[in-house]
Amino acid sequence: MSEDEPSASTYWKAGQVYMRKGDVQRGIAFLQRATQLDNGHAGAWLSLGVALAGVGSVGNAAVCLAMASVKGRVKGDWPDSVCSVANTNLHTLAKKHSLWPTDLASRLSDPSYSSFLLRCLAQTSLPPTIYLAHSTSLETLTICDTYPNHTIASYHPSPLMNLVEANLCAAHTNREVIDSLPDDCPFVVLGSGTYPTFDNTEIPFQCVPETIVLYGCLVESQDLWDLNSVSLEGLQAASGIDDMSAAVEGLKSNCRPVPCYKWKVGKLSKRVVLKEYPTAGTMEDVEADIEVTSTGMCAGLVVWKGFRHGSEEYDIGMDAELPHVWQYMLYRDSLQPVEVGDSVKVQVGFTNGEFACTFVGSSPKLDRAGAKLPPYHAVMLNDHPRTRSYHNGLVELAQTMPHSALVLDLGCGTGLLSLLAAKAGFTNVVAVERFEEIADTAQKIIKANGMQDKIKLVVKHSVDIKVGKGGDLPKQADIMVHEIFGTDPLSEGLLPAYNEAVRKGLVGKGTVFCPCKFRVWAAVCSSDFLEKQGGLTSAMPFFVVPRKLEEDVAKIQDLVYHSEPAVVWEVELTGELLPTTGSRDVVLPVVNTPDEAVHLVVYWFDFLNGETALYSTKPESSPETPVAHWVHNIDLLPEGIEPSEEGFKVTMSWATDRIMFKKT
Repeated sequence: MSEDEPSASTYWKAGQVYMRKGDVQRGIAFLQRATQLDNGHAGAWLSLGVALAGVGSVGNAAVCLAMASVKGRVKGDWPDSVCSVANTNLHTLAKKHSLWPTDLASRLSDPSYSSFLLRCLAQTSLPPTIYLAHSTSLETLTICDTYPNHTIASYHPSPLMNLVEANLCAAHTNREVIDSLPDDCPFVVLGSGTYPTFDNTEIPFQCVPETIVLYGCLVESQDLWDLNSVSLEGLQAASGIDDMSAAVEGLKSNCRPVPCYKWKVGKLSKRVVLKEYPTAGTMEDVEADIEVTSTGMCAGLVVWKGFRHGSEEYDIGMDAELPHVWQYMLYRDSLQPVEVGDSVKVQVGFTNGEFACTFVGSSPKLDRAGAKLPPYHAVMLNDHPRTRSYHNGLVELAQTMPHSALVLDLGCGTGLLSLLAAKAGFTNVVAVERFEEIADTAQKIIKANGMQDKIKLVVKHSVDIKVGKGGDLPKQADIMVHEIFGTDPLSEGLLPAYNEAVRKGLVGKGTVFCPCKFRVWAAVCSSDFLEKQGGLTSAMPFFVVPRKLEEDVAKIQDLVYHSEPAVVWEVELTGELLPTTGSRDVVLPVVNTPDEAVHLVVYWFDFLNGETALYSTKPESSPETPVAHWVHNIDLLPEGIEPSEEGFKVTMSWATDRIMFKKT
């Protein structure tokens, strides 16, 4: 903040004025600046959350409203009404769009941990007040029902989760949601969300369960390996780019959270207990010798937590289909062959919220802080059909446009698309990346390939790019290459990023876009597995269900298609503004009439680079991409849908950063 820049409160007040005048974009920009200047400004967070909800940016709105609630409590100079209004808006938003964490449904559908807690409490002398920490509402309600004469007070660090607790348990007059645990509480009952110990600090409470057990198993898994590595040979073949080694270095990580049920994982050892820790204590590093029981290529060690209390034990294991406690993969530095009878020595530690692991004698200890790139970059760079689509589209453009054309790569990441443009022959490429660590990797790759004279890297958010003489862009771009797609094509902010680029003159009607078009496909399906994962089999109210899942449905064994996949929405990028909200009714033709109402709409997308380079995320298994970069969206319809004579009638709507389906 410069000395001449207005204060956060000034931006806040100005933003509210612009919102009242109907200048939404400027109002949101001013409110965002207020929160940047003062992270504790609860009023600005509240106004921004309400504004974002109004334009359909539901997920971002929820975060802002939660921040308003938290900051309003922490900073005592805000009136109680700020927290109250924030919580009311957040609850309304969450109930309408079902914004709870996606693992909440499986946690609410799994009573095993609740049953374990009851068995633990049966062995314990209980005080009049029972404090719960990091519990789900299922666990809380179970304890409330079992101990009706005790006062139950629950704490969760997430405002969203506290709202779930408050609303689902409101009928119990003997319970309350609290903002923090009191220093003098006698003991705490820990919910299944506790990991791996209570913030890994010594606490003065008696805890139930009393012991956390750290389990481990040596594994072989090409799938898990591909999540953490890049095939440079395959990438070079798909792109023609010689040196992407800096991306490999930027992705190095010793530890990644992985739900093992999603991947092909082979066990090379028995389950071993690595260490038992007092729940109220801290985790110390542990060293263990693990005996190999199956021959294979060892990728690393999978670890997970369990609990023990007296004679009772809780272990979710590696094989649970819907674990609400994920496993963690601790990687070796390379795939290593092992044989039955071998002994593998490991050292495992836990620091700063992450595991770290050393395979003694084979690798230096790696630190999660060393990973410069988010983990999704690995599967993205390994998606060779995607790379070829961009390569072919840019080569096609280079045959029809002058090589001096100005190419804008918006959100360049590792710089791959900029390099493809330069490789195709374009000599004037501007690559924009907002995150410095990712941009640092991109700069290394650009330099390693000798493209620094053709590619200019700008480390800024796209909204801060200046156009014109002396600016970041000398003029409006002739070509814009981009990949701002999530599994839901809108989830990474494609529409607002594109519209902002149009408004600021980065692109216009004379700009050629690569991709120039995307289409959304959908089909009505059924799957007991996905319905259970989505919480449709839970007795809990639907507003705590995530409403949307993301899975590689090609791997879902019991998935049944009841309609023909069909295009439900097509969007062309022409340099003109696009609506960020809207809806349309569609009919999906029946191919397999269900015996009863079905509850799932699966959707995906494809996009076109140039005239012929089509890429699709449709559900299919490919030997080239065994670990999918983009998976598939599953919208949950709790009311169910049955076909009419014309077919399945659904309404597709979009709101800034997500697509939704409902029964028409």
